[in-house]
Amino acid sequence: MEQLVEGRIVEYGKLNKIYSDTVYLRDYLKALGKVGNQTGLSPPPGMPKQLFSQIVNGAPPRLGPLPVEGDNPYLVKELGCKVSTDRGERPLGAIVDLSKGVRVYLVFEKPQTVVGVDVGLRHLVTAVAVSSGRPVKARMWGDEKLSMEFMRFLGEPQGLSRVSGLRQRVEKMFEEVVVYIASWNPKAVALENLRETTGRMGTSLRILQETLEKVMYNHGVKYRRMSPLNTSRICSNCGYRKGDLVGSLFQCPVCGYVADRDYNAALNLALKCYYTC
Repeated sequence: MEQLVEGRIVEYGKLNKIYSDTVYLRDYLKALGKVGNQTGLSPPPGMPKQLFSQIVNGAPPRLGPLPVEGDNPYLVKELGCKVSTDRGERPLGAIVDLSKGVRVYLVFEKPQTVVGVDVGLRHLVTAVAVSSGRPVKARMWGDEKLSMEFMRFLGEPQGLSRVSGLRQRVEKMFEEVVVYIASWNPKAVALENLRETTGRMGTSLRILQETLEKVMYNHGVKYRRMSPLNTSRICSNCGYRKGDLVGSLFQCPVCGYVADRDYNAALNLALKCYYTC
């Protein structure tokens, strides 16, 4: 996926001459009332053949994509022009549009979104989307009645007998969750790998996650299982690895960052997958 961002022309190089020839040629052909190769014309000196062909055939006059060199401002060597941008990453190339004046668009790889998802009993699902290494979207889903059902399951000796019913109720809710996450068009969704969790709490979380994975699979949403080690305690702001969990909050003693603990965990998963998936 690529996106075009208009750049600022610092040096025009051959662009002014090429644009002047473009305007003249288009007006000349318009006066003749002819288009196509039957004109018998030859390209003006210095006009790229690609551009000449577009003009005589009535197509929008554009050049590119053309390679760029150097650092910002970037040199389009073929045209001798330089173009600057506020974007930090390096462009893949440049496209020149001569339809109405001279515009140069730099071609960038479209930032891809990775979503981190934390499952829990307070917020059944917390999803955080990351693009260009920064959080851009977040949402939490909770159902008090369902959470209470899971809490009872944790406290009852025969709670496992109700697992099937809980799974079905959660699956209905997760349909909405997955459809919403899919609307973010993520490259991947990062989940904690809870396959080895034990105890009633671990079993509850595993039920939630397995159900979520099933719904994601049915909707064609790609997901990756990531290590759950310290996802709640790592500071998603500065990277400190031994933050404090105080009730529903995460607090970093180093940078002072405070966030919902589920949000912090989901963001850590998203960032880890963004740089490693």
